[in-house]
Amino acid sequence: MKMFSLILVLTALVAAGCNRSSTDQTPSLSVTPAVYDIVLCGHCGQVKGTEVCCLEGAAVCADCSWHKGSPACCKIEKPATEDSASTAAEDSVPASGNY
Repeated sequence: MKMFSLILVLTALVAAGCNRSSTDQTPSLSVTPAVYDIVLCGHCGQVKGTEVCCLEGAAVCADCSWHKGSPACCKIEKPATEDSASTAAEDSVPASGNY
């Protein structure tokens, strides 16, 4: 009989302990991502104004032309400069294959 009483009490405690009452004032945790205005440099791809922005002698990525390891490196296409824009337009082939 004692075993039955013990099981009944433990079951009641577990059930009561898992339920939260509607008057529980414990704040719920929610993760809201912070939003920051980050501006990348159009010359090197680093965060504008940082110590590494336009750092002289920094390694340049061969694939994308941004500074290697910068936030823009291989993620953002570097805009064409005025000098290279005319050359690139003449040398480009349409991607659709209609040429």
